Amino acid sequence: MVEGSNVDFTATPAAGYRVKEWTLNGSAVTDNTSTSYTVTDLAGIIAVTVEFELIPPTTYTVTYSVTGGNGKLAAAVDGTAIASGATVVEGKEVLFTATPDSGYQVKEWILNSSVVAGHTSTSYTALSLADNITVTVEFELIPPTSGYLVSVSAYPTQGGTVTGGGYYETGDRVKVSATAKEDYAFVYWTEGEGSPIVSKGETYTFRMDKADRDLVAHFVKTEPVYEWLVTVSAKPSEGGTVSGGGTFKEGDPVEVIATANDGYRFINWTEGQTEVSTVEIYSFTMGTSERSLTANFLAEGTGWPKGVRLSATNVTAKSVTLVLSQPVPDAVSYRVYGSGESCKEFDASKGTALLMDELDPMTAYTFTVQAVYENGLETSETSDGPTVKVKTKK
Repeated sequence: MVEGSNVDFTATPAAGYRVKEWTLNGSAVTDNTSTSYTVTDLAGIIAVTVEFELIPPTTYTVTYSVTGGNGKLAAAVDGTAIASGATVVEGKEVLFTATPDSGYQVKEWILNSSVVAGHTSTSYTALSLADNITVTVEFELIPPTSGYLVSVSAYPTQGGTVTGGGYYETGDRVKVSATAKEDYAFVYWTEGEGSPIVSKGETYTFRMDKADRDLVAHFVKTEPVYEWLVTVSAKPSEGGTVSGGGTFKEGDPVEVIATANDGYRFINWTEGQTEVSTVEIYSFTMGTSERSLTANFLAEGTGWPKGVRLSATNVTAKSVTLVLSQPVPDAVSYRVYGSGESCKEFDASKGTALLMDELDPMTAYTFTVQAVYENGLETSETSDGPTVKVKTKK
């Protein structure tokens, strides 16, 4: 070939094949799977190859199912069973085989939403597959040679199951039953979907007359009811009594009550480590989780409220200010003892800063605080609370 020429190549695949790839000098020619290839402006020796591949067959999806139960449906291609939703090569035949339950027969076949007219045998063949197909089969009771039909159904169909339908002779005792599914409740039986009520019991028993009957079990959807537990306890257990615990629905009003025993007083309600109320009667609206509430009591004259600490500040030669980290609940006064038995009393309503004066310079003191409560006409106090050591200045 003359330099600068264009060289045209033509590939002719065998039947059932197509061009897979062209190569030029060992490198694949991209984006070209046609049967022709042109090398333009020849500038040297070239080597062109072409590779063929089988043309993959066209396939279609085959879907099948039973309408209403009472039997089974299977499908096969070339004698091999296929599952619903399988892909089948174009042009193949698909054989469907229906197996009715005892006492049932094929009522009708449906192909792509259209009834297959006049076909009620147990097999159906889709010839020369040329598109996706959906096949269903429906079964029906085999009519007896005598008797009357009792048909039973559920409304809505997902509401429950029904049993007892079939053919009966006049005078036969018939019992039909309805069973609600989860989140549904049975309501009543009617003669026909909208006819008068014939029974309000799940099981309806009657004697067969000389006519068919169409019985419908009605169900209603129920809303699940969730209840949450409120537990109450006393700490210490001998400190008092508690009431109001139990199970409650979301949005219910809840009232828990703490009552102190003799020699004790109520401190607060806590949940875990969190204080939720400082009054004996704690009211709230139930949420969507369990609650565990503790009523805390303190023995009169014993103990000191947890978390109340004592510190010293503003130390001079003759005075120091003692400070409680927080007020002691229900205390009417605080008593501060220095080194020895003498004490100084402070009105609790005036705050938590306690000024100790008239001290000696350059002296070490250990101060202890107690809380005083009203107890009828008398007063009582806790045992020693926190202490702090201080040395006055010159």
